Amino acid sequence: MEQLNNNVIGEFFEKLGILEENDRDEFFKKIDEKHKVNLTQDLDLAVALRKDKGNGKIYTVKNKDLETTMDFAGYYYDLYRQFFAWFIDFKNSYDKNLDGKKILDLGCDNGITTCFIANLYPNSEIIGVDKCKKGIKCAEEIAQKLGVKNVKFEAVDAKKVDKFFKEEKFDLVLSNRSMLEITNLPKLKSFWSIDEVENSIVVANSVLKFFKSVEKVMTHDAKLITFERLDGLEEILNFIKSMHASGLYADIDSMCKIQFNELNDVEQMPLIVFDKAERDEIGFYDAIEIYNKLPILNKQKDIEDEFAIELQFKALGEKELVYGTQIDYKTGVGSERREVWKVGDKYVTYKYSNVGRRELVIEGIEKDKAINEIRAMSNFIGRIGHKVTEYHSIEEREKLVK
Repeated sequence: MEQLNNNVIGEFFEKLGILEENDRDEFFKKIDEKHKVNLTQDLDLAVALRKDKGNGKIYTVKNKDLETTMDFAGYYYDLYRQFFAWFIDFKNSYDKNLDGKKILDLGCDNGITTCFIANLYPNSEIIGVDKCKKGIKCAEEIAQKLGVKNVKFEAVDAKKVDKFFKEEKFDLVLSNRSMLEITNLPKLKSFWSIDEVENSIVVANSVLKFFKSVEKVMTHDAKLITFERLDGLEEILNFIKSMHASGLYADIDSMCKIQFNELNDVEQMPLIVFDKAERDEIGFYDAIEIYNKLPILNKQKDIEDEFAIELQFKALGEKELVYGTQIDYKTGVGSERREVWKVGDKYVTYKYSNVGRRELVIEGIEKDKAINEIRAMSNFIGRIGHKVTEYHSIEEREKLVK
């Protein structure tokens, strides 16, 4: 089955002339030389702005024309390949026959994903929408090049799909790296602990409005497949909670993490399937456990879980805070705590910040030596201008300004 999937995907890439690219410098050198302009600089700026208020400059740059968009497709080669492989398995295992149904590709970009799905479902009607008109033009040319007849593209702001498709409903909606760029999840405030993350997640009205517009164009038993650049577990939970509030619920059994190469850098993104089958809301501790157990497709390396160390610290059981310092960095990069704890007849050191960093040492800790080392390091940091405060109990710590 895997070989068959690879053949289907390989043949699709071959028809389009998409080549795998692994070396970043070579890739951009080739792009710049061919197009006689510094597209590298433009693209880097566009990537930096990608999540700034939904900035879409990246798509204007790479979708300048058909030749440019196809040259840039090599950048996403492995991402396409891994997503397509997952989708073929989904198609083979999903008990609802989508051939002959309606499928919507939300934020379809240049239509490469849309056309691949259209090939898998030749009797279905596939519609790709994107507000980038240059991307839509490229998508139409790609469909023509492939001879795909059951797909069409519309220049539509995805936030208004319910207004555009007033009478139409879709049996499947896809989002391949698009929903998070179409709308912006609110940034979470700084947090010291998992409990603070849970309490800081608020569903933004603008996000809820967009997700509800998507829910409105789905049939009662439709599925929404999302493959998004969600940074950190807290953003993943925010995304799921926002969907939940809009009437779309995460199908935990269908979730996975997919690793892929992006110019030889290993990236990992969650793939989440939503539907309208009502389920209980997921808490943050539940989300951590669920996410850690998710299967990883194409696993190439371990991606560190920033909350695993905190859970390990919590699992130590009863403990007493002996000494700690809080360092508030004047450079605006957050605050840090360095602590010594008594656990039974032993001691541990726990260092953590309000921007996600964690470090726990549970072996070979001598109380006085550990306190002296933390005090010495903190005093040094204080002498170079950062604010340092000592404390000897949780009560003292809680009085500190966070």
